[in-house]
Amino acid sequence: MEALNPDSIIKFLNLVNNLKHTSRRGWELCKIQNHEHIAGHMFKCLQLALVHDLAECIVGDITPKDNIPEDKKHAMEDEAMKELTAHVGSEIGPLIYNLYKEYEAKETPEAKFVKKI
Repeated sequence: MEALNPDSIIKFLNLVNNLKHTSRRGWELCKIQNHEHIAGHMFKCLQLALVHDLAECIVGDITPKDNIPEDKKHAMEDEAMKELTAHVGSEIGPLIYNLYKEYEAKETPEAKFVKKI
C-alpha cells in the first residue's frame, strides 16, 4: 500500500471542506432560500446508509426465501428499531429511528439514492 503524503491529505481535506459552503445548484436555480449545501446532502445520505440495516442486529437478515410476508418483515424491523433506539436516549434514539423511517418510506431523493446503492 502506498504511503500517503501528509500534505496531500491536507490538500484533500481542504478541497472536500469546500462542500460545506457550496450550494446545491438545483436549489440555486429554483431560487430556494436557505437551501442545503452539498455537504449536508452527502451527510444525510451517509446517515441513511448507516442506519438502514440496523434492525438486522435483532431480526436477522430476512430474505424472500424466508417466506415472511413483506408487511410482517417491515413490522418486525420497525419493532426492532424501536427497541434498538430506546437504548441511546431521547435525543439520538428518535433521530436514528426517523432516519430509518425516511429510508423505509423512500420518498426523499436521499432515501431513493441510498436504496439504489
